[in-house]
Amino acid sequence: MLETLLEIAERSLKDYRWEIYFQKKRVLYADSKNLHIDKLKKAVDLGFSVRVEKNGKVGFSYGTVITEKDIQDVINRALANADISEEYDLYLSSPVETERVEYYDTFAVEQLPEREKIFKAVEVEEKAYKKDERIKTVRVASFQETVVEKSIINSEGVNIYEKGSIYSSNIAVLASYGKDSQIAWDLTSSRFFGELDIESMVQEAVDNAVSLLGAKPIKTQKIPVLFPPYAMTEMLYQFFPMFSGESLLKGKTVFKDLKNKDIFPEELIIVDNGRLHKGIGSFTYDDEGVPTQETVLIEKKRFKRFLHNLYTAKKTGEISTGNGKRDFKNLPEVGITNFYLQKTDKDIQNFLKEKTYFKIIELIGLHTADTVTGDFSVGATGILFVNGEPVQSVKEVTLAGNFVELLKSIVFIGKDLKFYGNVGSPSVFVRELMIAGI
Repeated sequence: MLETLLEIAERSLKDYRWEIYFQKKRVLYADSKNLHIDKLKKAVDLGFSVRVEKNGKVGFSYGTVITEKDIQDVINRALANADISEEYDLYLSSPVETERVEYYDTFAVEQLPEREKIFKAVEVEEKAYKKDERIKTVRVASFQETVVEKSIINSEGVNIYEKGSIYSSNIAVLASYGKDSQIAWDLTSSRFFGELDIESMVQEAVDNAVSLLGAKPIKTQKIPVLFPPYAMTEMLYQFFPMFSGESLLKGKTVFKDLKNKDIFPEELIIVDNGRLHKGIGSFTYDDEGVPTQETVLIEKKRFKRFLHNLYTAKKTGEISTGNGKRDFKNLPEVGITNFYLQKTDKDIQNFLKEKTYFKIIELIGLHTADTVTGDFSVGATGILFVNGEPVQSVKEVTLAGNFVELLKSIVFIGKDLKFYGNVGSPSVFVRELMIAGI
């Protein structure tokens, strides 16, 4: 199939600069209800795209059928689209040899019986009910296997093929006691089936749901705040655009004025690492054929640099950081590989002894935050601690602040780094934030 793509492209596009991107994604998904498989889905998403430079303009087209006729039709459409395109530059990678990074669970993908895999969803649900009698309903108990294959071929001599496997599971539980009910969730993922940490995921969700029983608002106040790994991970995911070269080009990030200024805590290190050991987002090359790398964004009190693909790198006078991301239906954008706040060697539990603070359990409406300024005002649930002891479960409060100011006010970073997909963080304690309640 790939050989046919390459043969036709080299014949039909020999007078042009061109690129072909191929992707195949297979998904096996199962959901459990009442300790039985309730939903089962198997899907394959396959296709390819063509970009070509003709008379100084760039044409793009894609297809989902890999026959000689369809390949030729897509190429012809790309050439025709170049005539009416407003794109004037085709940024192509050149061949670069680099150490291979591939995580593919051959045994689980190709030999493990499907039944054994999908019944992980039932295992998730069963564990939740056994953890605590106050768990009355498991809203979600799922398992998913994703197998990705991708190839980038271009007129500069790049010919890359990669594959990888990703296993994931998530859970949402409802805890009830008397007339009160509370919901909590968690998820886990791994590149290998046997390393999926179901036990910790279920325990986290159950503990959070149960801890919120009896929750009520607290008075409006400024108070130190503990962001557990899942809460800080959500913040990083939401505010990633502030680190993107696309935002820099559009003037939509406050970091453009903060480069190399000593404003952050010494211990704060934020990284994007496309070669992280067993990272969910780890591959040898990005989706433009550029080798992935570890890129330090904040270190030694300073914001260091932005993440780039080939286009944003060229436009800003930088080099690509290996963060070109796309699927076959879309043009490359700047995206994250494994994006995380680096851990320390310090124990957060020792630090929290005798401290008064608000521990976040869930952030609500974080998608409304302003990724240009960093401002946010979101709903929150959590637990109020006084002198190191939990005194009140909290709901219906609003947490307000600014992402950059939050980073500047970090006073402790733990060693409990945890990833949720390809974004991760350890526990983070900040000096204070405004909580609006009653």
